[in-house]
Amino acid sequence: MLPRRDYLLSIRHEATQDDLRFQRVEALRVTHYRACTVEMVSSYDRVTDCGETHWLAAVRQQLQGAGEPIEGLRHLTLYLDDGPCYEFICHDFSATTTNVA
Repeated sequence: MLPRRDYLLSIRHEATQDDLRFQRVEALRVTHYRACTVEMVSSYDRVTDCGETHWLAAVRQQLQGAGEPIEGLRHLTLYLDDGPCYEFICHDFSATTTNVA
């Protein structure tokens, strides 16, 4: 069982499995296929750090106002075949690859 506010995406390929763990998630968005922007599609098959975004700034401001820690917050995206695009605002991220053949 994952700790609260941790998300694990497991992506299985022919011979490997990628486990992408987004930890201490503060916000999550999922956008499907035709609603995805060009910027979202640019993170195809990889996790991309979006840098400073309006959404990240808004979440950071909300958390700071509530007295919550904001250090290390990142806006990460991952776009998969024909969507969806997953977006996370989280404190930590890790990835592992294992052979499954």
